[in-house]
Amino acid sequence: MPVEFAGIKTTRAGIKPVTFGPEELDSLVTRWNGRYEITEEAVIEMAHLIASSPVGQQVLGSVRKGEGGKAEVIEGNKRLLGIRYINSNLSLFQSLYPATCKGPFPFKAIILDCNEDEMIELNLASNLDRKGLSPMDRAVALRDMEKRGWPEERIAHALRCSRSSLGILRSYLTLPAEAQRDLHLNFETNGAEGITGQLASALVGMPDKDVKATLEKVEAGEVKSSEAVRQVNKKKRAAGQRVSMTLKELMDELREHAEDGKSMLAFDLYTLLQGQHDRTLREILDDWEPEKDRVKGGRR
Repeated sequence: MPVEFAGIKTTRAGIKPVTFGPEELDSLVTRWNGRYEITEEAVIEMAHLIASSPVGQQVLGSVRKGEGGKAEVIEGNKRLLGIRYINSNLSLFQSLYPATCKGPFPFKAIILDCNEDEMIELNLASNLDRKGLSPMDRAVALRDMEKRGWPEERIAHALRCSRSSLGILRSYLTLPAEAQRDLHLNFETNGAEGITGQLASALVGMPDKDVKATLEKVEAGEVKSSEAVRQVNKKKRAAGQRVSMTLKELMDELREHAEDGKSMLAFDLYTLLQGQHDRTLREILDDWEPEKDRVKGGRR
Protein backbone atom coordinates (compact mmCIF):
# COMPACT_ATOMS: atom_id res chain seq x y z
CA MET A 1 0.00 0.00 0.00
CA PRO A 2 1.58 3.32 -1.03
CA VAL A 3 2.26 5.84 1.71
CA GLU A 4 2.70 9.45 0.70
CA PHE A 5 3.43 12.38 2.99
CA ALA A 6 6.27 14.70 3.97
CA GLY A 7 7.11 14.98 0.27
CA ILE A 8 7.93 11.28 0.04
CA LYS A 9 6.08 8.40 -1.58
CA THR A 10 6.88 4.78 -0.83
CA THR A 11 5.38 1.63 -2.31
CA ARG A 12 6.26 -0.52 0.67
CA ALA A 13 6.43 0.39 4.34
CA GLY A 14 9.86 0.98 5.76
CA ILE A 15 11.90 0.94 2.57
CA LYS A 16 12.65 4.65 2.38
CA PRO A 17 14.13 6.72 5.21
CA VAL A 18 13.10 10.32 5.67
CA THR A 19 14.99 13.16 7.36
CA PHE A 20 13.02 15.84 9.16
CA GLY A 21 15.09 19.01 9.27
CA PRO A 22 15.50 21.10 12.43
CA GLU A 23 12.80 23.47 11.25
CA GLU A 24 10.34 20.56 10.88
CA LEU A 25 10.78 18.97 14.30
CA ASP A 26 7.91 20.86 15.92
CA SER A 27 5.55 19.47 13.29
CA LEU A 28 6.18 15.88 14.42
CA VAL A 29 3.35 14.53 16.54
CA THR A 30 3.51 12.05 19.42
CA ARG A 31 0.09 10.52 19.99
CA TRP A 32 1.15 7.43 21.91
CA ASN A 33 4.26 6.70 23.93
CA GLY A 34 4.64 3.53 25.97
CA ARG A 35 6.38 5.25 28.86
CA TYR A 36 5.14 6.21 32.31
CA GLU A 37 7.56 9.11 32.25
CA ILE A 38 10.54 10.29 30.24
CA THR A 39 12.59 12.19 32.78
CA GLU A 40 14.58 15.31 32.01
CA GLU A 41 17.70 13.42 33.05
CA ALA A 42 16.99 10.74 30.44
CA VAL A 43 16.46 13.36 27.73
CA ILE A 44 19.73 15.14 28.60
CA GLU A 45 21.59 11.83 28.61
CA MET A 46 20.21 11.05 25.15
CA ALA A 47 21.17 14.54 23.93
CA HIS A 48 24.81 14.05 24.99
CA LEU A 49 24.86 10.62 23.36
CA ILE A 50 23.69 12.03 20.03
CA ALA A 51 25.77 15.21 20.11
CA SER A 52 28.98 13.33 20.91
CA SER A 53 28.56 10.68 18.23
CA PRO A 54 30.32 11.04 14.85
CA VAL A 55 27.07 9.89 13.20
CA GLY A 56 24.68 11.84 15.41
CA GLN A 57 21.42 9.91 15.80
CA GLN A 58 22.61 6.32 15.62
CA VAL A 59 19.27 4.49 15.54
CA LEU A 60 16.51 5.51 13.14
CA GLY A 61 13.09 6.27 14.54
CA SER A 62 9.87 5.43 12.73
CA VAL A 63 6.84 7.50 11.77
CA ARG A 64 3.43 6.95 10.25
CA LYS A 65 1.03 9.15 8.34
CA GLY A 66 -1.41 10.51 10.90
CA GLU A 67 -4.38 12.83 10.89
CA GLY A 68 -4.13 15.74 8.49
CA GLY A 69 -1.13 14.14 6.80
CA LYS A 70 1.16 14.91 9.73
CA ALA A 71 3.96 12.56 10.70
CA GLU A 72 3.27 10.69 13.95
CA VAL A 73 6.25 9.27 15.82
CA ILE A 74 6.00 5.53 16.48
CA GLU A 75 9.52 4.79 17.73
CA GLY A 76 12.13 7.29 18.85
CA ASN A 77 10.27 9.66 21.16
CA LYS A 78 13.24 10.02 23.51
CA ARG A 79 15.61 10.47 20.56
CA LEU A 80 13.38 13.23 19.21
CA LEU A 81 13.28 14.94 22.61
CA GLY A 82 17.06 14.65 22.86
CA ILE A 83 17.53 16.27 19.45
CA ARG A 84 15.16 19.08 20.33
CA TYR A 85 17.13 19.63 23.54
CA ILE A 86 20.41 19.87 21.61
CA ASN A 87 18.97 22.35 19.14
CA SER A 88 17.58 24.48 21.97
CA ASN A 89 21.00 24.55 23.65
CA LEU A 90 23.14 24.41 20.55
CA SER A 91 25.96 26.69 21.65
CA LEU A 92 26.48 24.63 24.81
CA PHE A 93 26.70 21.34 22.91
CA GLN A 94 28.97 22.85 20.24
CA SER A 95 31.36 23.93 22.96
CA LEU A 96 31.26 20.46 24.54
CA TYR A 97 31.55 18.48 21.30
CA PRO A 98 33.11 20.74 18.64
CA ALA A 99 34.23 17.79 16.51
CA THR A 100 30.79 16.22 16.19
CA CYS A 101 28.22 18.92 16.89
CA LYS A 102 28.45 21.20 13.86
CA GLY A 103 24.90 22.52 13.76
CA PRO A 104 21.24 21.81 14.49
CA PHE A 105 20.35 18.13 14.28
CA PRO A 106 17.58 16.59 12.15
CA PHE A 107 15.43 13.61 13.13
CA LYS A 108 15.92 10.53 10.96
CA ALA A 109 13.22 7.90 10.62
CA ILE A 110 11.62 5.37 8.33
CA ILE A 111 8.02 5.46 7.21
CA LEU A 112 5.77 2.63 8.35
CA ASP A 113 2.29 1.89 7.05
CA CYS A 114 0.26 0.93 10.13
CA ASN A 115 -2.91 1.74 12.02
CA GLU A 116 -3.08 3.04 15.61
CA ASP A 117 -3.26 -0.38 17.25
CA GLU A 118 -0.27 -1.59 15.24
CA MET A 119 1.55 1.62 16.18
CA ILE A 120 1.14 0.74 19.86
CA GLU A 121 2.44 -2.79 19.34
CA LEU A 122 5.44 -1.49 17.40
CA ASN A 123 6.23 1.08 20.08
CA LEU A 124 6.09 -1.50 22.86
CA ALA A 125 8.16 -4.01 20.89
CA SER A 126 10.82 -1.38 20.20
CA ASN A 127 11.13 -0.45 23.89
CA LEU A 128 11.07 -4.05 25.08
CA ASP A 129 13.77 -5.02 22.58
CA ARG A 130 16.10 -2.31 23.85
CA LYS A 131 16.11 -1.35 27.51
CA GLY A 132 12.76 -2.80 28.46
CA LEU A 133 9.77 -1.26 30.21
CA SER A 134 9.39 -0.49 33.89
CA PRO A 135 6.42 -1.95 35.81
CA MET A 136 4.73 1.46 35.60
CA ASP A 137 5.42 1.71 31.85
CA ARG A 138 3.62 -1.60 31.47
CA ALA A 139 0.81 -0.55 33.81
CA VAL A 140 -0.03 2.67 31.96
CA ALA A 141 0.21 0.84 28.62
CA LEU A 142 -2.18 -1.79 29.97
CA ARG A 143 -4.63 0.91 31.05
CA ASP A 144 -4.54 2.52 27.61
CA MET A 145 -4.98 -0.76 25.75
CA GLU A 146 -7.92 -1.73 27.96
CA LYS A 147 -9.57 1.61 27.17
CA ARG A 148 -9.18 0.72 23.51
CA GLY A 149 -11.03 -2.54 24.09
CA TRP A 150 -8.12 -4.89 23.55
CA PRO A 151 -8.66 -8.44 24.88
CA GLU A 152 -6.35 -9.64 27.64
CA GLU A 153 -4.63 -12.13 25.37
CA ARG A 154 -3.53 -9.40 22.96
CA ILE A 155 -2.44 -7.10 25.80
CA ALA A 156 -0.34 -9.84 27.42
CA HIS A 157 1.24 -10.65 24.05
CA ALA A 158 2.09 -6.98 23.43
CA LEU A 159 3.60 -6.61 26.91
CA ARG A 160 5.32 -10.02 26.72
CA CYS A 161 3.91 -11.18 30.02
CA SER A 162 1.41 -13.72 31.28
CA ARG A 163 -2.26 -12.87 31.61
CA SER A 164 -2.00 -13.50 35.36
CA SER A 165 0.58 -10.68 35.57
CA LEU A 166 -1.94 -8.14 34.28
CA GLY A 167 -3.72 -8.07 37.64
CA ILE A 168 -0.49 -7.08 39.36
CA LEU A 169 0.04 -4.27 36.85
CA ARG A 170 -3.53 -3.01 37.40
CA SER A 171 -2.92 -2.93 41.14
CA TYR A 172 0.08 -0.61 40.68
CA LEU A 173 -2.28 1.97 39.18
CA THR A 174 -4.13 2.19 42.51
CA LEU A 175 -0.98 3.35 44.35
CA PRO A 176 -0.43 7.04 45.12
CA ALA A 177 1.48 8.95 42.43
CA GLU A 178 4.60 9.15 44.62
CA ALA A 179 4.75 5.36 44.98
CA GLN A 180 4.19 4.86 41.25
CA ARG A 181 7.07 7.17 40.40
CA ASP A 182 9.34 5.47 42.94
CA LEU A 183 8.56 2.10 41.37
CA HIS A 184 9.35 3.51 37.92
CA LEU A 185 12.65 4.99 39.15
CA ASN A 186 13.69 1.65 40.66
CA PHE A 187 13.74 0.25 37.12
CA GLU A 188 15.24 3.32 35.46
CA THR A 189 18.13 3.44 37.95
CA ASN A 190 18.66 -0.34 38.14
CA GLY A 191 17.55 -0.45 41.76
CA ALA A 192 19.65 2.52 42.90
CA GLU A 193 16.51 4.51 43.70
CA GLY A 194 12.85 3.81 44.33
CA ILE A 195 10.99 0.81 45.72
CA THR A 196 10.93 -2.79 44.55
CA GLY A 197 8.00 -4.41 42.81
CA GLN A 198 7.52 -6.67 45.82
CA LEU A 199 7.17 -3.69 48.15
CA ALA A 200 4.86 -1.93 45.70
CA SER A 201 2.61 -5.00 45.62
CA ALA A 202 2.60 -5.14 49.43
CA LEU A 203 1.59 -1.47 49.64
CA VAL A 204 -1.44 -1.97 47.39
CA GLY A 205 -4.58 -1.44 49.46
CA MET A 206 -2.82 0.40 52.29
CA PRO A 207 -3.99 3.89 53.28
CA ASP A 208 -2.08 6.65 51.48
CA LYS A 209 -0.63 7.94 54.75
CA ASP A 210 0.83 4.51 55.53
CA VAL A 211 2.23 4.23 52.00
CA LYS A 212 3.88 7.63 52.35
CA ALA A 213 5.33 6.77 55.77
CA THR A 214 6.80 3.53 54.43
CA LEU A 215 8.32 5.27 51.42
CA GLU A 216 9.92 7.87 53.66
CA LYS A 217 11.53 5.16 55.81
CA VAL A 218 12.89 3.33 52.78
CA GLU A 219 14.18 6.50 51.12
CA ALA A 220 15.84 7.62 54.38
CA GLY A 221 17.58 4.26 54.64
CA GLU A 222 15.86 3.44 57.93
CA VAL A 223 14.63 0.10 56.58
CA LYS A 224 15.39 -1.97 53.51
CA SER A 225 12.63 -2.76 51.03
CA SER A 226 12.57 -6.42 52.13
CA GLU A 227 12.06 -5.44 55.77
CA ALA A 228 9.40 -2.90 54.77
CA VAL A 229 7.52 -5.70 52.97
CA ARG A 230 7.44 -7.74 56.18
CA GLN A 231 6.28 -4.73 58.22
CA VAL A 232 3.49 -3.94 55.77
CA ASN A 233 2.36 -7.57 55.58
CA LYS A 234 2.35 -7.77 59.38
CA LYS A 235 0.03 -4.74 59.54
CA LYS A 236 -2.27 -6.26 56.97
CA ARG A 237 -2.47 -9.58 58.81
CA ALA A 238 -3.14 -7.75 62.08
CA ALA A 239 -6.05 -6.04 60.33
CA GLY A 240 -7.46 -9.42 59.32
CA GLN A 241 -6.31 -9.45 55.72
CA ARG A 242 -5.03 -12.63 54.11
CA VAL A 243 -1.53 -11.99 52.79
CA SER A 244 0.72 -14.50 51.04
CA MET A 245 4.09 -15.01 52.68
CA THR A 246 7.20 -13.82 50.88
CA LEU A 247 10.09 -16.24 50.47
CA LYS A 248 12.05 -14.28 53.08
CA GLU A 249 9.15 -14.51 55.55
CA LEU A 250 8.88 -18.24 54.92
CA MET A 251 12.62 -18.70 55.45
CA ASP A 252 12.52 -16.72 58.70
CA GLU A 253 9.65 -18.79 60.06
CA LEU A 254 11.26 -22.07 59.06
CA ARG A 255 14.54 -20.98 60.66
CA GLU A 256 12.76 -20.09 63.89
CA HIS A 257 11.12 -23.52 64.11
CA ALA A 258 14.33 -25.28 63.07
CA GLU A 259 16.47 -23.46 65.65
CA ASP A 260 13.93 -24.04 68.42
CA GLY A 261 13.85 -27.74 67.59
CA LYS A 262 10.09 -27.56 67.10
CA SER A 263 9.95 -29.47 63.86
CA MET A 264 12.18 -31.84 61.93
CA LEU A 265 10.30 -30.96 58.76
CA ALA A 266 11.02 -27.24 59.30
CA PHE A 267 14.72 -28.04 59.70
CA ASP A 268 14.82 -30.11 56.51
CA LEU A 269 12.89 -27.52 54.47
CA TYR A 270 15.04 -24.66 55.75
CA THR A 271 18.30 -26.38 54.86
CA LEU A 272 16.85 -27.45 51.50
CA LEU A 273 15.95 -23.86 50.60
CA GLN A 274 19.45 -22.79 51.59
CA GLY A 275 20.90 -25.39 49.22
CA GLN A 276 22.46 -27.30 52.10
CA HIS A 277 20.43 -30.51 51.93
CA ASP A 278 21.43 -33.66 50.06
CA ARG A 279 17.84 -34.86 49.62
CA THR A 280 15.07 -33.75 47.29
CA LEU A 281 11.80 -32.18 48.41
CA ARG A 282 9.96 -35.33 47.34
CA GLU A 283 12.23 -37.49 49.47
CA ILE A 284 11.82 -35.22 52.48
CA LEU A 285 8.03 -35.23 52.24
CA ASP A 286 7.82 -38.99 51.61
CA ASP A 287 9.87 -39.63 54.77
CA TRP A 288 8.01 -37.16 56.95
CA GLU A 289 6.07 -38.66 59.88
CA PRO A 290 3.84 -36.03 61.56
CA GLU A 291 3.52 -37.97 64.80
CA LYS A 292 7.34 -38.11 65.15
CA ASP A 293 8.05 -34.63 63.83
CA ARG A 294 8.70 -32.84 67.11
CA VAL A 295 12.30 -33.12 68.25
CA LYS A 296 14.38 -31.83 71.12
CA GLY A 297 17.62 -30.06 70.54
CA GLY A 298 17.79 -30.37 66.75
CA ARG A 299 17.97 -33.36 64.42
CA ARG A 300 17.00 -36.76 65.66
